[in-house]
Amino acid sequence: MELPPESHPAETRRAELALLGVIIAWGMNFAVVKGALTEFLPLSFNASRFAIASVALWLIASLKGIDLRVPRSLLLKITIIGVMQTTLYQILFIEGIARTTAGNSAMILSTTPAIVSLLSWLLGREKLNRWTATGVVLAFTGLYFVISAGGKTISMNSTTLTGDLLTLLATLLWSLYTIFAQPFFSKVEPLKFTTLATLLGSIPLLLWCTPALLAQNWHAISPAGWGGMLFSGLIAIAISFIIWNYSIAKVGPTRTAIYSNLIPVVAVITGVLFLHERLRPLQVFGAVLVLSGILLTRIAARQPKSAK
Repeated sequence: MELPPESHPAETRRAELALLGVIIAWGMNFAVVKGALTEFLPLSFNASRFAIASVALWLIASLKGIDLRVPRSLLLKITIIGVMQTTLYQILFIEGIARTTAGNSAMILSTTPAIVSLLSWLLGREKLNRWTATGVVLAFTGLYFVISAGGKTISMNSTTLTGDLLTLLATLLWSLYTIFAQPFFSKVEPLKFTTLATLLGSIPLLLWCTPALLAQNWHAISPAGWGGMLFSGLIAIAISFIIWNYSIAKVGPTRTAIYSNLIPVVAVITGVLFLHERLRPLQVFGAVLVLSGILLTRIAARQPKSAK
C-alpha cells in the first residue's frame, strides 16, 4: 500500500496554505475566463494559455537550474500522465461544457474529491476512515447548496447527456491524474514533474486546437483580454499546477482533492464582489458545510492508526 510520505508539520501547513492560494486563483479564474471568452474562441484560448504556461514552467525550471532530462522509461510514463492531465482532460472539459449546463458541469466536477477518495481506496493507496468519508460527504453536500442556491440550472435529459458524460470523463481523468502523480514524487521533484507533464501534454493539445488558433482574430483582442489570458496561463495553470503537485507530494491526493470543494465557494464570492451577483443564505450555509468537510479531512490525517 502506497501512502503519502510523512512530512514535517511545518511543511504540511505551508503546502495547505499554498493550496488555498491555488483555490482562490481557480475560483477567480471562472470570472476571468468568462470575460476572456467574449473575445477568444474557446479552443484558441485554451491552447494559448497552455502555451504560455508551458513556457513559464520551462523558464522557472531553467532559472532554478533543474535538469529536465529523465530516463526514457520514466519519460514515457510522464508523457502518459501529461496527456491525461492536459490534452484529454482539457479537450473533454471544453467539449463537455459546450454541450451541457453550467450547473451540471459544476456539480459533476465537484465530485472530484469523492472520486479521488474512492479510487485511492479501490487501488489500495489510501484507507478511508470515518472522518475522511464524513468529510467528503459533508463537503459534497455543501457544494450542492452553494451551486443550486445560486440559481444555476441542474438537469439531466437527452440534450445535456452527451455533455454530462464528457464532463464526467474529464473529472475521472483529473481524479486519476491526482492519484497517479503521487508515486512520481519519490523519483522526480514536483516542479520538474509539473514542467515535463505540462510541456508534453500541451503539444498534442496545440495540434488539436490548431484550426481554432488559425481562425482566431488576434487583432481584436483587447488589453483586458490579454490580461485574462496571462492570468489564466501564468497563475491558474503554471503556478497553480506546481503547488497542486507539491501538495499531492506532501499531504496526499485525498487531502489535496478535498480543497477543490472550495472552488465554487470562491467563485460565488468573486461573483458577489466583482460581478455584483447576489449571495443567498443557502450558499452561506453550503460554504460552512464545505469548510467543515475540509476540517474533518484534516482531523482524519491526524489519525495514524487508521491510515496503516
